[in-house]
Amino acid sequence: MDNLIELGGRLGPTGLLSVVVIMLLTGRLVTRAAHKQVLEERDYWRDTALTALQANREHLQAQLDALEFGRTSTHLIRSLPLDGDDVAPAP
Repeated sequence: MDNLIELGGRLGPTGLLSVVVIMLLTGRLVTRAAHKQVLEERDYWRDTALTALQANREHLQAQLDALEFGRTSTHLIRSLPLDGDDVAPAP
């Protein structure tokens, strides 16, 4: 902290202003508005990703349910006797 005060004393107001302008132009220092915009974009994309993950989970569960229904239907159909047979075939 003392080094910063000493540096500010050596540079003077014009030098400090020049350092701030250079840092702004090179992207090492950002304005509050720019920082807030980046945070809002981050939050938007995070929410979008979480929504997509939830939709994928629901889609997967629907597919698993359909698969189980298909297995049950297949088992039921195989258990029915063939045309003209009195005994159901072994699965």
